[in-house]
Amino acid sequence: MVQYVYQMYDNHGKSSHVSPLSKPIKLYNSDSNADIGVMYTENNVTNVGLTVHINEYKGTYEKIKVYRISYQQVGQPPLVELIIDESLTKDSFVFTDRGQSAIS
Repeated sequence: MVQYVYQMYDNHGKSSHVSPLSKPIKLYNSDSNADIGVMYTENNVTNVGLTVHINEYKGTYEKIKVYRISYQQVGQPPLVELIIDESLTKDSFVFTDRGQSAIS
């Protein structure tokens, strides 16, 4: 299962509040339709991808950071990763998460 949050910011240090968590999204292995809980594990790439639309007025903000929160095991803390840090060009932002590596 994954969730997302985002934060918009400008080049001068001004930033929005971090958004509320998205609704939880369950991920399934398309071959078995079994709930695997994550897009990828160390030994299991699932070929699952999500396209996410963020529709919010960007105001004076110029960039956006998107964090993926993935729940890999029941009862364990989630893995929080920065996966996108890009310029905003419109009032909406669309990205596809295919389980890419986090940004360092």
